[in-house]
Amino acid sequence: MKHILSAAMMVLLTMAAAIVTQAQTTAGNLDPTFGTGGTVRTDFAGNIDQANAVAVQPNGLIIAAGSSFSSSKTVEDFIVARYNANGTLDKRFGKNGKITTDFFRNVDSISAIAIQPDGRIIVAGFAQLAGSGGTPRVFALARYRSDGQPDTSFGNGGALTTSFGGNFAAVSALMVQPDGKIVVAGTVDFNPDVPGSGLDFALARYNSSGTLDGSFGKGGKVVFDFFGSFDQANGAVLQPDGKIIVVGSASYDSANRDIGFALARFNTDGSLDFGFGSGGKQITDFFGAGAKANGVVLQPDGKFVVAGTASDSATRPVATDIALARYNPDGSLDAAFGLAGETAIPFPDSATEQGNAVAVLPDGKIVVAGTAFKTFNTPPDFALVRYNSDGTIDTDFGTKTTDVAGGTDEALAIAIQSDGKAVVAGRSFRSNFDLTLARYNNEVPQPSTGDTTPPTAPTGLTATFNTTTGAIDLSWTAATDNVAVTGYRIYRDGALIPTAAPVNGTTFSDTGLTGTHSYGVTAIDAAGNESSLSNIASATVPAGGDVTPPSAPSGLTATADLVTRTITLSWTASTDDVGVTGYRVFRDNGSTPISTVSGTTFNDTNQLGTHVYAVAAIDAAGNQSALSNSATATITIPEGSTLENLTVNPTTVTAPANATGTVTLNGAAPAGGVTVTLRSSDTGKATVPPTVTVPEGSKSATFVITTLTGRLGGGQNPVTITATLGNSSISTTLNILRP
Repeated sequence: MKHILSAAMMVLLTMAAAIVTQAQTTAGNLDPTFGTGGTVRTDFAGNIDQANAVAVQPNGLIIAAGSSFSSSKTVEDFIVARYNANGTLDKRFGKNGKITTDFFRNVDSISAIAIQPDGRIIVAGFAQLAGSGGTPRVFALARYRSDGQPDTSFGNGGALTTSFGGNFAAVSALMVQPDGKIVVAGTVDFNPDVPGSGLDFALARYNSSGTLDGSFGKGGKVVFDFFGSFDQANGAVLQPDGKIIVVGSASYDSANRDIGFALARFNTDGSLDFGFGSGGKQITDFFGAGAKANGVVLQPDGKFVVAGTASDSATRPVATDIALARYNPDGSLDAAFGLAGETAIPFPDSATEQGNAVAVLPDGKIVVAGTAFKTFNTPPDFALVRYNSDGTIDTDFGTKTTDVAGGTDEALAIAIQSDGKAVVAGRSFRSNFDLTLARYNNEVPQPSTGDTTPPTAPTGLTATFNTTTGAIDLSWTAATDNVAVTGYRIYRDGALIPTAAPVNGTTFSDTGLTGTHSYGVTAIDAAGNESSLSNIASATVPAGGDVTPPSAPSGLTATADLVTRTITLSWTASTDDVGVTGYRVFRDNGSTPISTVSGTTFNDTNQLGTHVYAVAAIDAAGNQSALSNSATATITIPEGSTLENLTVNPTTVTAPANATGTVTLNGAAPAGGVTVTLRSSDTGKATVPPTVTVPEGSKSATFVITTLTGRLGGGQNPVTITATLGNSSISTTLNILRP
């Protein structure tokens, strides 16, 4: 018997060693149980489809969101797809696993996604208003039920748009607060406080119904400029205390050279947090040659990690590296991470890399996804790298590249499953671009901490019905632990609420409920020890609710200003049995509002031709009034002024050198001059000012075309520059070379 037990024990030890060895050797490899060999490609419209965001539901289903461009329709739409754990499409979602949402029959694209605790799915990006290519882009959001159908309680039939008054506005990050309010961050080209500042950081906060939250910033919006030049927000994270960290890039001058990671933190009311960094903002450079941040993630200890791309002037003059920095809660660099808080290490067997998304694992390790070019003349591949918590490369994982389809492969987003596997989303090319997912094994050897002591139970739990959001809001006093509390689990009516991860804070909002519910909370630590249950707290969601819409706004007027090309609307306020929370503005009999405002005026900028407007009032319950009277205004270009020519000089330029564009009219501009709208087909490679004005008596005017290096490929990179005047447009091509 002794020999038998010894032999059995040897078998068990051998199996355990094999499991550990397999965990160490498969980390970073494609997961063969997912799709075909670890990857999935999904076609929507047969042309260009890509995922810019990805999320994993608590039940393990994977949701990817992005855009789809159809050459037959010449439009780009929001797209969302949901997948089963094995990579097959979830046919119960949308239409056979897919959703397509169009706003204005023009260009729409999703950049961010969030899953609410009640399972509803919010996406955000931009939509371009109907018309020619020079029409403005606006913030665009849509919310879907868990089955993929539009959530008609949100916005106007499930979607909304928000204009910032300029020609360009696009969301890059999306967050849901515990109270159900929705915060988005992105970039806009109009700052009323800093005219001519180029591109700036922008935020907007919405109530759960989709109306702008008037208690945030100015009427629900915030625009922030760094140095009076071009700034771009690429990522954001919501802290447990409600403050918002936004990351991206900033430049000092019109040459639009990214000087480094640009960070800013905002208070819960949208004001700048002057206790963060230097006066509310922080700039981090790596090699003195420029860098930009593309993603940010919060650690349980309050520190946060930012990932992006840095120009590697020291060792590879024309290359970029995946760059990583970790910051203390006050915005200062964490000296215990990398080299004084920073790390940027080139991939082996790669000419240049870009970091696009970042995630932190429960053990503190960090995973970054992006792209890697083997040479400057070959298309990029998916790239993945894992770091230890001190910023060194994790040699159990190392750096990984994946050639998905033999062409251009770009990894743009990442999400971590509950089992630690990494889901990477982007696009890949084989005859056309398809939305692409890849899943990687991501085993992390779990150290034996020896910690068997659970945290103390949370105390002081309260549950309150929120009359504004319709949610039950929970709040409690933090637990303590002999090592550290890493999160909290919420129990409703005796069952665990399946949040995507333990709650990182001491508040939680439970939405989509009716009736009376009882709650308890437990604390957990890094070793997985769970505390005993807190006190029990109960709250009731009243039946029925406000179903009475506000009265219709009245006295709507529309006034045109030819000089600024702005149509100003004004109307008399509505009344409501509870309270009016905002107004939806409709143009040209459209079913989707062009904006939602809290006051009784609205400026519709950069308009031409005749437009008809109407306004409707909304209340906190989402009830919408009947439409107001209609009002019409007309803005026309002075008679006789048409575009004759558009040129660029030189026609081929090596970035980051500038080129000069010239617009020419068919004759001298009349009194007041003529304003021409400008557009670049790829603002990641070249930017132009929103407009250029031909002065009175002149026939032509010039403008500066700023070239960028971050997204350039090998060889020539053609960018189309378009000038629009009235209903006519002229385009020309600028060829850009990598330095």
